[in-house]
Amino acid sequence: MTGVSIAGVGVAEPAEDERPSHAELLYRATRAALDDAGIEREAITTAVTSSYDYVEGRPLSNQFTLDSIGGVMKPCDLRLGDDGLHALAAGVSAALAEPGAVVVVASVQLRRSEHSEEARRVVQEISYEPVWLRPVIAGARNPEALSFGLRAQRYMAEHGVSEDDLASLVSRRSGLGSSAARSAEQILDSAVVAGPLRELHVAPPTDVAAALIVSTDPPSGKARGAIRGIGWSAVEGMLGLRDLGEDEATAAAARRAYEQAGIADPADQVDRVEAYNVYGIDELQAVEALGIASAGGAIDAVRGKGSPVVNPTGAQQSAGWARGPASLAGTARALGEMADGNGGGTLVSQGWTGCGGCSSAVAVIEVAA
Repeated sequence: MTGVSIAGVGVAEPAEDERPSHAELLYRATRAALDDAGIEREAITTAVTSSYDYVEGRPLSNQFTLDSIGGVMKPCDLRLGDDGLHALAAGVSAALAEPGAVVVVASVQLRRSEHSEEARRVVQEISYEPVWLRPVIAGARNPEALSFGLRAQRYMAEHGVSEDDLASLVSRRSGLGSSAARSAEQILDSAVVAGPLRELHVAPPTDVAAALIVSTDPPSGKARGAIRGIGWSAVEGMLGLRDLGEDEATAAAARRAYEQAGIADPADQVDRVEAYNVYGIDELQAVEALGIASAGGAIDAVRGKGSPVVNPTGAQQSAGWARGPASLAGTARALGEMADGNGGGTLVSQGWTGCGGCSSAVAVIEVAA
């Protein structure tokens, strides 16, 4: 047990007819989190933010977020180029280092800050060049997807999972959000980006900001839940040095989180799992790495309706994918959904970052009823 509580959560998404700035959208999420926690800006001690310079197309992109999170004249210089759950891990560390401190953990991403399709591909080519040989990656439609395509090929061949199985999983998840819904047939008919992955396997982009407020001693005395355990881990970025049939980074992060939380049998002790599912195959491998299913058993586990429930609202395939805030927003939404008349319970949240998902973070949260 870490002794850190989540005092408040906030998620902000723009309306269809508006174009808020990064700063405005992040302010809305932070304001919502402060209101949820029952505190004002003056109570904030420090903050952790996450963003990706190469996605936004500007260096030190997080320097533009400090005013939005109430960080003016505060020691808020911890900024990560990582997924939101990695920022949560850093925020938990900050809260433990200064008991009683109020820490804002936040992230934001807008679709229009993404590069053009051509520029995005070139940036990914440069990023992945140490991992891929230039003749392999040159001209690839989605260089990152090559890594997940190889992961899918290895896993599916090893465990007898078919392309229909994977397309059906992505279709079910996407169908939980009306704007993202696509059928298995549509997925399989779309263009190949990295066989067996196709264009419509990839979660659609979205605009979102998310903020969580963590503290060992929430000033208002209320809390959404308690962080029982948190872990993060990274493995080799070089694909040839990894077992692509397994999500080794998530498995290592989960072991650390479960040890802190005192969880010996996650399949029996966890009520809900929020696992990253940007490419579909990442969900299957994460479910096994989290100990929810045995090797090759994830496809059956995610079809079930028992406990633990995996991605019941569709995760990124339904809500859309924004690098950075996606896992943080998913965690915040899950906290609300589990608490709103549903009795709370144990939530496990997971997110990846890095070359082919080589780094992962896992949080175990006891959600208040």
